[in-house]
Amino acid sequence: MYKDRKVSVSLPEYWGFGTLDLDRPRAQNLDSAEYKRMQARAEAEGELVEPDILYRTDEFTELVTEKGRSAAYSDASPPWQPNQCAMEAEAGAFDAMRMSQWTAEAGSGFCLITDLGNVVRLQITKFVGGDRNIITAPPQRIEFSATMWRGSTAQ
Repeated sequence: MYKDRKVSVSLPEYWGFGTLDLDRPRAQNLDSAEYKRMQARAEAEGELVEPDILYRTDEFTELVTEKGRSAAYSDASPPWQPNQCAMEAEAGAFDAMRMSQWTAEAGSGFCLITDLGNVVRLQITKFVGGDRNIITAPPQRIEFSATMWRGSTAQ
């Protein structure tokens, strides 16, 4: 569906959510009220919200997979084979990473299954802003290289 597409998620101002929908792909920042309205609409319709990845600021600054997604994080480069990436995502237990602790490095990444069942290889390419030496200074933006395969072809 796409290969090596550059995508990013940005830290929102104040209390909010940077979102990344990998099926489109589309990034946007939402304040807490906007995000809660989006969640309520999706829940009322019996669906999942569209964004797959959240970069949120509430108690902690975290990179999070949205409910209903399966994901695995790897310190090394994620696999390039769609079926292997799908298997890792299904077996993975990733849900959140505190970015104020700078636990990820460029080159690391994720295998993720989106709300539409597509398989995504998401490799971190760059951190923009922030300061690794200061725990209260997480990256302002995380840039990725994303490859997505249609769910049925990944099996």
